[in-house]
Amino acid sequence: MNKKLQPTLIALSLIATFGASATVYKIENIDSNFFVNGTIDGSRSGFGTVLNKSGNQLGGASGRFAIKLTPEQEQAITNSRVDVVFAKQKTEATVTNRAAKAIPAASNFIFNFDQNVKPTFIKVLNETITDLVSVQTYAFGLNENSLIVGTTSSAAEKLSDPDQSDGNTTKSDPYYGYDFAQLAMLIDNGEVKVFAPEFSTYGGQSGFTATNDGNLLVGYASVGIIPASQTLITDRCFGTYKDKVPLKVCTGGFSHSSMSNPAAAFYLHAFSWQYSDGQPTNPTDLGILASKVNDDDNTMYSSIALGLNASGVIVGRSTAFRNNEKETIKKFNVAVIFKDGEIIDLMDHNNKDWYHSTAVDIRDDNLVIGTVQKNFSGYRRTKFFVYDATGVTTETKVELEFPTDFKSSETDFSSQAKAINSAHMVVGNIEIDAVKSENVTRRTHGFVYDHANTKFSDI
Repeated sequence: MNKKLQPTLIALSLIATFGASATVYKIENIDSNFFVNGTIDGSRSGFGTVLNKSGNQLGGASGRFAIKLTPEQEQAITNSRVDVVFAKQKTEATVTNRAAKAIPAASNFIFNFDQNVKPTFIKVLNETITDLVSVQTYAFGLNENSLIVGTTSSAAEKLSDPDQSDGNTTKSDPYYGYDFAQLAMLIDNGEVKVFAPEFSTYGGQSGFTATNDGNLLVGYASVGIIPASQTLITDRCFGTYKDKVPLKVCTGGFSHSSMSNPAAAFYLHAFSWQYSDGQPTNPTDLGILASKVNDDDNTMYSSIALGLNASGVIVGRSTAFRNNEKETIKKFNVAVIFKDGEIIDLMDHNNKDWYHSTAVDIRDDNLVIGTVQKNFSGYRRTKFFVYDATGVTTETKVELEFPTDFKSSETDFSSQAKAINSAHMVVGNIEIDAVKSENVTRRTHGFVYDHANTKFSDI
């Protein structure tokens, strides 16, 4: 399993706070220690994403991006200045409405490090600078075979306004549309490959989230479209806006003048694939714990695979019904293990103070990490857990372990576990402010949790 990094590359001096131990760590900033810029020229921020056991590292860059633009080209994209926050949860997000006649915002790019530890842009799409106006590319996994997995959008293309009537004051301005917003991507020895799911209506949606050294891939793929989304597309894209807005703009989500439509929304299922001879083969639907209540149920149901080990045991999350009561109000997301064709639910359904959970990573010895959203005196907080899945089955009574953090008992500081290594060191982030308010964003610090010695350290 690879190690997944946070926006800083490897980490800073530790000061003991709130009773945490005084172990010392050191953050090495790319800019000051390696005397290079830690972001790609022209982008606004950079961060580490993944590394493998051989020390190969990948990073991401976000914000405005351009390759040696002329002054005219620079001027042409001055409205494309945004930052995109990198997060693994982005893999499940649908595209929000786009300002259809504005040049799309530059977004996320990936890079690796050369032998001099300098970041080098990884080119995913072959568009020229004149038509490359927006790309969202994320790397989520890197194995010992240097196989990179993640997701990418297509580049936006210019589309003529179909409404050329005199009353259309913007008829000379093009629309910007996408062939797809998010598809599974892998890079094998520099060759970039993008894969559409079997259900690819309106582009579909898919992603590779992790891979092991046996080139087993896991992630998610669309298996259908939510009926309410199809109804809007039928009424608006094939009806009201048919002669006013290009179809791929309308189905991709847009806002222009008094017209708008949300992006096509899909049912997603966790999948695995075996990468062999340059292709992902044996696509396997890993299943889901819940399905539509009835034909009038237009809510989202999804399962997503987020991590796996060398044995092919997979973790992630799935929609489920609390205590198997098939009602939409009983629907929530639960941490799961996909193993031997079964889905093992790790959530305590009887604990009414537990709202949602997710499993994010698993070691080769079957130690799982994840998070549970809990109720603390009326406030929802997320707490990380550790779980030994050795021998677990659907009949096993699951009891998750919630490590204590700053104090000897559980606190209400939200914490997120991001990855765990072979030494059972868990890394993640945790809140440090005690203020209790839903309207105040608490500051966060990185942490390292030594599971073998039950030792929590604020870094």
